[in-house]
Amino acid sequence: MAVPSVRALTISPPTVELTVAPGETASTTLRLFNETAQPLRLSAVLEPFSPNGVGNPPVGAADAAAARAVLAWLQVHPRELRLEPGAMAEVRLRVEVPRRAAVGGHYASVLWESAAAPEPAATVGVRSRVGTLVFLTVPGAAVVADREIGIRGL
Repeated sequence: MAVPSVRALTISPPTVELTVAPGETASTTLRLFNETAQPLRLSAVLEPFSPNGVGNPPVGAADAAAARAVLAWLQVHPRELRLEPGAMAEVRLRVEVPRRAAVGGHYASVLWESAAAPEPAATVGVRSRVGTLVFLTVPGAAVVADREIGIRGL
């Protein structure tokens, strides 16, 4: 069974940092490169994550309800695609921050999932994911311990 390697799908950039004010939108482009000899069918999956302050942030958030709220602000187009061997595709990531969004840092990941076609007699398939981390700053005034502080973009 030939299975495309997850290392053969390259995503650029690996991280996106955006500052978007409440009620505003921003867009950026993600590039996907198929470095395999096989066509890849890819689907975008949006997931929250929490930075841990130690280095690479883990996918998966501690406060799932609050972290999942940011996912509604993200749109990926196209959401599914077929990428031929050696080909590159550009994908649009759009962020629309609600007017009443909480100021501060919000985090998400745009994961590209590829499922290998199982052999006819196989009962198990292989699915891989690789993606881009999204660091979103919503600027504005925040109240911390009865003091107002300003939050600006990077």
